[in-house]
Amino acid sequence: MCEEYFLVKKHPAPTGSDINSSVSENLVFVSRGYVMQTPLKFHATNTVSCIDNRLCDLYLTNMFKVRNTILSDDIATAKFDCDLPRCKGACCVVGDAGAPVVKGEIPVLHKAYQVLKDEMRPESVAVAEREGVVIGSEKAGYEIATVNKQECIFVKYDENEVAYCAIQKAYFEGRFNWEKPISCHLFPVRLKRIAGFDYANFEYVPKLCSVACEKGENEGTYLADFLEKPLIRRYGKEWFSEFINYCRESRTKK
Repeated sequence: MCEEYFLVKKHPAPTGSDINSSVSENLVFVSRGYVMQTPLKFHATNTVSCIDNRLCDLYLTNMFKVRNTILSDDIATAKFDCDLPRCKGACCVVGDAGAPVVKGEIPVLHKAYQVLKDEMRPESVAVAEREGVVIGSEKAGYEIATVNKQECIFVKYDENEVAYCAIQKAYFEGRFNWEKPISCHLFPVRLKRIAGFDYANFEYVPKLCSVACEKGENEGTYLADFLEKPLIRRYGKEWFSEFINYCRESRTKK
């Protein structure tokens, strides 16, 4: 069952009617008839109001909930289809940090490095040997190491200078049994774990996403459909069926 939500973040004070709310850190999920227990004080009756001054200046973003995952509404309605010849694999290269990874993926990435080390770029191997394949901590979060804080160490380039993932290439060739980190597979959707829920947001970055959005618009491909495989990988077929049904219903309301 899907439920409509709002996500409350810092910005102009919001108003609403007949809603309940919950808070985790500086985020507030509010829905009609649904309450989550959280450590911070926030109150909503006929209007949304802030008890803790640190959480004043808020705004509401449309969300929807599928089981224990809360998603931004634009995931249902945006159009998106990767256009590698034009973007040249920018999502593997552009940025100021490596791809986020979860703790359980770290041993797999270390194994991938050992399998692929001899075919990786020398500068990537140098970074991995000096800093490690994965950097960070459980508290701060883990990410794949990068070259010059940009290119993922697993990036390689084809004859047209298009960046591609060495792990994924090995997977498609049957040389490795794992495709890539779930954060890479789900991009441009990013997940955060908050109060026992996954929060999924469409992370639109013009430099990375504009050509894919243009191709999606031209070919009529929705982001939700484009991400079918990684979403099933993450949540399963039954979850995806509920999710895609909501997306299709949502589009008819626009």
